[in-house]
Amino acid sequence: MGSLSLAGVQVLFLAIAAWLAVFAGTWCSSWRVLTGVQFDLLPALMVYAGLTRDVWTVTALSVFAGLAFDSLSLNPFGVTVLPLFFAGWCVYVNQDLILRKESYAQFVLGVAAGGLCPLASLVLITVFLGNEIEPPVLGWRYVLQWGVGSLCGGVAVPLLFRAGAAVRSGFVYEVVPDNRFRGDREIKRWKV
Repeated sequence: MGSLSLAGVQVLFLAIAAWLAVFAGTWCSSWRVLTGVQFDLLPALMVYAGLTRDVWTVTALSVFAGLAFDSLSLNPFGVTVLPLFFAGWCVYVNQDLILRKESYAQFVLGVAAGGLCPLASLVLITVFLGNEIEPPVLGWRYVLQWGVGSLCGGVAVPLLFRAGAAVRSGFVYEVVPDNRFRGDREIKRWKV
């Protein structure tokens, strides 16, 4: 029986986090009653995946998470996959330029993804499926919901990085430096 590698553990963490994010968004009604906003953690999860994994993981996660989200929402089936993939892919392509360990950079990327994914889904629904479904209700309440959802995405990305570090530390041994013999020390031997 083989062991699971660190990459496998990270992909499993992403899949479980996506599953939990989809069902927590539909199950947790107290947040929706309090703020009037249903939070969506999937764009934040795509930012995390784009900064830590490869493009194949980003693709698989966007398909899995997007279809799971659409199956439990009023969105047409599959409309969320493309915006999630685009958010993860944009971060993945530029991951060498992004300060991935800085909390403020994670927050800004989370706000951007949390704001752009719902807008992209809205554009896809209204432009391509406008005649086939009832149009979404747009107004000041939608703008407020969009802003709160964007901020939730910004807060979620640093939390995902902390959770990912905790999972990683559970499967990777920390290297302890051996400091018994320093390289800059000279041992002198004397003859008697």
